[in-house]
Amino acid sequence: MKITAEEKRKNKVLRKGLAKGEPRSEKANQETKVSILDTVKDKVGFIEKARQFLREVKVELKKVAWPSRKEAMGTTFVVIVLVFIIALFLGLIDMALAKLMKIFIK
Repeated sequence: MKITAEEKRKNKVLRKGLAKGEPRSEKANQETKVSILDTVKDKVGFIEKARQFLREVKVELKKVAWPSRKEAMGTTFVVIVLVFIIALFLGLIDMALAKLMKIFIK
């Protein structure tokens, strides 16, 4: 059962009245019960949506072409070597610029 905008507005007004301590009618009690049930349904709907999402993720992960162990090791090695080369290059540039700054500062 979907709640319309009008019903949401009524529920909001009812909750404000409850906060002020106003007496409640039987109809107000019934409407609050409906509101609570809709809130529970929304939470259950959220859980079901989350489950559906995880099911779809599982299906998609089965479609992925995973690399073999040998391919993973090879690409990991290439990445590590490139990181060291770039670190060495940047370190040398930094040292050269630091010496230039010392020369200009003196």
